[in-house]
Amino acid sequence: MVATSAQATPLLFSSDTGAVHGLKKNATIIICSTVSPAYILELHTRLRSMNRSDIHLLDAPVSGGAARAANGTLSIFVSPAQLAQHAPAHAVLTCLSAEKKLYEIPGGLGMGTAEQLYLTSISAGLAKEDDCVTVRLYIPAHPTLVADRASSTTPTTKTLPEPISNDVTIETIRDLLIGVHLAVVAEAMSFCDRLGIDADLMYDIVANAAGASNAFVSSFEALRKGGWALKAAPDAEGVRDRLAEAMEKVYPLRYPLHLSSAALQEFDRSLAQ
Repeated sequence: MVATSAQATPLLFSSDTGAVHGLKKNATIIICSTVSPAYILELHTRLRSMNRSDIHLLDAPVSGGAARAANGTLSIFVSPAQLAQHAPAHAVLTCLSAEKKLYEIPGGLGMGTAEQLYLTSISAGLAKEDDCVTVRLYIPAHPTLVADRASSTTPTTKTLPEPISNDVTIETIRDLLIGVHLAVVAEAMSFCDRLGIDADLMYDIVANAAGASNAFVSSFEALRKGGWALKAAPDAEGVRDRLAEAMEKVYPLRYPLHLSSAALQEFDRSLAQ
C-alpha cells in the first residue's frame, strides 16, 4: 500500500522498476490509496495504451492507519460490481479488513469509496499523511503551518495580544468544537440524504473510521428523527448558547473563528424555523 497517487504512479509504471512490466497475464492491481475517481480511470486508460488490458484494476481505498493495517482490521471501500469479478482479490481484502468493514459501495471503477467525500482537499494536494491533515484545506497558502507549529520550540502564545483573557479555558475550546461538529454532522448527513446514500451505512463507515467523533455518534439518531435539522440535536439550544458564550470569551483576543461563526448562524437559522 502507498498513500497517494504520486507514490502509486512510479511504483506501477517506472521504466526500471514499475510493477506493471513484470506482472503476469490477467494479474490484478488493488489500489488501496485514497485517490480521485479520475486517477483510477487514468490508470485504466494507461494500462490499455500499454496493451495490458488483461490486467484487472480494483479500486479499494482503506481507512484505519498503520496500526489497523498491521492487525488486519481496516475499513475498506469497494464497488460490488468489481468485487464480484475478482474472487482472489475479495479474499485478500477480507483478510485485511475488520469483520463487516469491507463496505460495498454501488458504482463502477473509481466509485469504490465513501472517502471521496473529502477528495476536494486531496485534489488540492492536501491530506497527504492522514485524514486529519485536511485541516490544511483552511490554510492553503501555508501547507506546512501545522507541522511547523507542532515542531516549533517557540511558544505560540507570544503572538497573541496581551493581556490574555483568563476566561478562555478547556471548556471554551470544547464548546467551540461541539458546536462546529454538530453543525457539520447535520449538513453532511442532510447532503447524504439528498444523494440517496443509506444513512445506516454512512454511520457505520464514519463511526469506524478517521471521521468519527462523539458529537457524530451521540447526535446521529436524534438528528435523523428530526430530518437532519440542526435543531433536532440533543440540547440544541444549550449547545448554541454555549457556543455563543465561548465565542464571546475569545472575542477580546481578536482571534478569527470562521467555522464557529458559520456554525452559530446555522444554529440560529435552524432554531428559528
